[in-house]
Amino acid sequence: MNRITGVTLTAIFAAATSLTAQKAPPPEFTRQGILITNFTPSAGADLKMGREAADAVRDRVGKLTNKKELEVIGGRDIRYKLEIAGYRVDTLLERQDIRAPGRAMRADEVLMGGVQRRPAGVRLTASLVLLRDERITQPLLPVDGPNIERSAAEMAKQINSTLARTCLVVALRASGAPAAEVLQAANEILAIDAANFHALDAGSVALDSLRRREEAARMYLRLAATDTNNLELTERVVWSMIEGKNARLAEPLITHVSDAHADNLPLLRQKWRVLVETRNWKEAVKTGEALLAKDVDAVADSTFHLRLAGAYKSNDQVLKAVETAARGVTMFPRDARLYAFYTQLVRGEADVVIARGLELFPKNADLFAMNAKALKERGKLEESLASSRRAVALDSLLSQGQLMIAQTELDLGRPDSALAAVHRALAAGEQASIVASYALSKGNGFFRAANASKKREDFQLAMRFLAFADSVRPSPQAKFLLGASAFSVTTMALSDALKTGETDKLAACELSRLGGETLPLARSNLEAGAEIQPDAVKQYLDYLGELQPFVDRQMTAFCPAGDAAKLGAGIAPPSAPVSPLAGTKHE
Repeated sequence: MNRITGVTLTAIFAAATSLTAQKAPPPEFTRQGILITNFTPSAGADLKMGREAADAVRDRVGKLTNKKELEVIGGRDIRYKLEIAGYRVDTLLERQDIRAPGRAMRADEVLMGGVQRRPAGVRLTASLVLLRDERITQPLLPVDGPNIERSAAEMAKQINSTLARTCLVVALRASGAPAAEVLQAANEILAIDAANFHALDAGSVALDSLRRREEAARMYLRLAATDTNNLELTERVVWSMIEGKNARLAEPLITHVSDAHADNLPLLRQKWRVLVETRNWKEAVKTGEALLAKDVDAVADSTFHLRLAGAYKSNDQVLKAVETAARGVTMFPRDARLYAFYTQLVRGEADVVIARGLELFPKNADLFAMNAKALKERGKLEESLASSRRAVALDSLLSQGQLMIAQTELDLGRPDSALAAVHRALAAGEQASIVASYALSKGNGFFRAANASKKREDFQLAMRFLAFADSVRPSPQAKFLLGASAFSVTTMALSDALKTGETDKLAACELSRLGGETLPLARSNLEAGAEIQPDAVKQYLDYLGELQPFVDRQMTAFCPAGDAAKLGAGIAPPSAPVSPLAGTKHE
């Protein structure tokens, strides 16, 4: 390259933003200015050496440049500006200080460098910066020469290559060039300047377009590293990585930056989004809670509540998940997704909440009682009974604990064990009215079942429950049902005694004695409960009055002191009336 064309390409960069799909007219170039500041001499060297190096480079660049395209701001002008600004002519300007004087001198580019005396001559190092976009920079290769002049000549030849490529990349992007072409141009710059902002920006977008997602993510991270204080750049990089399915690679970046700027809500929202994407539930929960406390927009978003509840659930904080979902359903009653998730949580928790509670509180009687109920609903009766017994063992005063045991014993087909539990309930201090009502209800059920089965032992079972109910809390209902049950036992026992008398007098005697014992019980209880079924009671009492003589004759005939010769002589009782009570419920 014999002439400097970088400034011309700077003009291309300015014109690139106006490119459209239609053919644009050739750009009209304006004269550019380059400011070459005093070089920084190596430690111990005279500042004059830095000024001489800058003068030499200015001279060489000026000779290689078309004066109509580029103005090299002369050393005299620079020194004049420094002097009137109160600086020494050998003053070394830092990069952060160059913007104001550069603009004052109407510079478009600034060259800043260093000079070092070496055994073989002089080494120059430098970087070329575009003043209106300091992210466009060219680090030049170090040059060595026998003296300042020769080194300056070599450096002048390098000044523009990276800027030219950068402007080309911007122009390609603006014109909608293929992603592969943009990526190639970006990589050419990065091979020279690995931290070039525009090349990294263009290259990462191109890689995304080419669906080379992981490569794009790593280049996005390099882009963010070019300016770690630029929070807007960090946000843009993270969103691009999320959209490119690279949330896991973005997680360390957004976590570090968000934690360093805890009050920055956009960054906190990004962190939340990334942590949900990466399923880092522990950190997601913490971040979600922070948003809930700080971000009114998050609080007003039903989707946020849905995701936070999901994060709690996934982090094994089921109670917090239910609480959050319930609050969300209250705030957003028309959100079907939130309500469905809440329903799923509640139903799912029903299967595990008791077991979890027993792990946490292994001596809580109420939890064991609830566990017994849940086990019973699933048909696990023996396990349910064991849990009920455990509940009562932990709290002997547990409300209806023994009745719960009694019911499970009944479900297992063990009525006598159930009745024993009902007795224990009364002894443990259960309300008499509740115990009596329970025993009466079960006795009534057994009475109806006996009317269907026509079995004497079923009526006897009903009698045991009904007698206990009436002993605890006397009532016409209990007495009537007890009398009716005793009536059936009496008639069946006498009838069965007659059938077995010829072959087994001892059994016939026992049956006759049973009939004789239950007959007065039937009479007294039917009389006491007559108000329940007056007509039926009258019929039964009339029959019982006729039945007494036959009881006496059967006892005489079948029991050991009886006369066997009397067998069959007037000992068969009259037929009992058809019961009007079969299938009738008396609560």
